[in-house]
Amino acid sequence: MKRAIIFALALAAASAPAADMTLAVSLKPEHSQVAVPVEADVTQALGNPGATTAWQLVDARTKEALPCQVSSEPKRTLLRFIIPAKASAEPVTRQFRLTKASQPDPPAFKLEDLDKKCLQLTENNRPVLAYTYAMQLKDGVPEKYRRACYVHPIHDLDGVLLTDDFPKDHYHHRGLFWTWPNVKSPSMEKALDLWGLAGMGQRFHRALGREVGPVFARLGVSTGWYVGERKIVDETAWLTVFRADETGRAMDVDLTLEATKEPVTIGGREKKGYGGFTLRFAPRTETVLWTPNGKLPKDADHDHFPWADLSAKLAGGTGVSGAAIFDHAQNPGFPNTWCLRHYGVISPTYPGEGTHEIKPGQPLRLRYRVWIHRGDAQAGKVSAAYAAFAKPPEVKIQHAK
Repeated sequence: MKRAIIFALALAAASAPAADMTLAVSLKPEHSQVAVPVEADVTQALGNPGATTAWQLVDARTKEALPCQVSSEPKRTLLRFIIPAKASAEPVTRQFRLTKASQPDPPAFKLEDLDKKCLQLTENNRPVLAYTYAMQLKDGVPEKYRRACYVHPIHDLDGVLLTDDFPKDHYHHRGLFWTWPNVKSPSMEKALDLWGLAGMGQRFHRALGREVGPVFARLGVSTGWYVGERKIVDETAWLTVFRADETGRAMDVDLTLEATKEPVTIGGREKKGYGGFTLRFAPRTETVLWTPNGKLPKDADHDHFPWADLSAKLAGGTGVSGAAIFDHAQNPGFPNTWCLRHYGVISPTYPGEGTHEIKPGQPLRLRYRVWIHRGDAQAGKVSAAYAAFAKPPEVKIQHAK
């Protein structure tokens, strides 16, 4: 009995949230040019503190308080915060103290259902984006283009419409979406086209989670790929949208695709290879495509880049703004080829002209960051934002003595 009591007390002590701890965040010069989202796994330090626990993060030197957000996710607890841009030519380590707060910071975001069509996200009452879960069809567009399960509208930092839906030149383009033009399984007589909505489509199942706070908003959704009434792929998507500063906003998208009963092979369009994670821009003028090599003089299909950007004067806006997509280094095929179009498309095209077989029990995971910014790719510090994404700051955790 005594041994059981001792074990129970030890277990409780191990799982109890730490009252005070220090985080050492190592910042390189490229981290100092943009506001950098920082993520730290604090599972061992905090256990599962619960959603009602309030936290504060204080710079040990300046005593400046930074908004922070602790999330209890499956099998782990994560701390996220944003370090503001502060130019530095040398590496620096900043110390932060994490402690319980008397009350939580007010949420910067609001996520609400809009007309039973989409989940709309706003930051400080300014529109950010919406996840469209209900089937949509624009007046005058053929019925075969009815669809759901994509992100639209997305707005720039000033609230101007950034994305397009049902554009006349490509009715199947839809804001930010992830689909493939060649989808095949052993039981199919021929390949079908999820990209062009020919023979199959996506359907929304349910929301997996919603979270809003002072640092970010997070939405998880479960959807499926259907051929008629037969589901062939389970899809989950997690969107994590961070607070914006004067330069940009980071939005991370984490996709998982898993075949249901038999393998499903996906591939890009023949010869051009397009298909996959795609951003279609709203009407604009003075369009410029950017890559790490600089301005792109013409459209591209087969070039490999870790990131690409489109900047322009959006209709309804007063200046230049744009968005970049960052390809995660752990994505298969990295760095992938891209579909880049001056008419308004940027898309990393895994698996391009090749194929990928999605098997039951062996899900395909794809991760990307969308960087929405003011100005062109240079003013929007796209290169620095990618560097911070590719090699985020290192975080070391110490319990306070």
